[in-house]
Amino acid sequence: MFTLDFVKVPAKVVVDPNSVSFMNPDWSVALLEEASQVPVVGERIVAYQPEVDAPDWLGYARVEAVDQVHGLVHFNVDWDNFAEESTPVSAAARLVNASTALVSELLSGPRFPESFAVSGRRFVPSGAVV
Repeated sequence: MFTLDFVKVPAKVVVDPNSVSFMNPDWSVALLEEASQVPVVGERIVAYQPEVDAPDWLGYARVEAVDQVHGLVHFNVDWDNFAEESTPVSAAARLVNASTALVSELLSGPRFPESFAVSGRRFVPSGAVV
């Protein structure tokens, strides 16, 4: 039986399109204190731009560097998919849907090992690399 111990929710970081990283002009930079949790290099995070009188903007980003000394996180925002949310609830709903899809994918994996023995003979599923 497969048990799922936890599902890690991606960190959420406030992004300012005008804050450019000194490490790479294609990256954005934010204060670590503006992140929901301390992200890890290579992690996919949620970048959002809060709006006071309009829907927030939301997208994904990849963490490129974390500077604990200066309290900065450098990340590469997927600006092509950065979009305005129609309602505040829809941002949370998208995260829940993405998490649900991930859990479903993990649970629908193969139930049997790549190869197994029956009466001393070894059988391998077609397409498996041994």
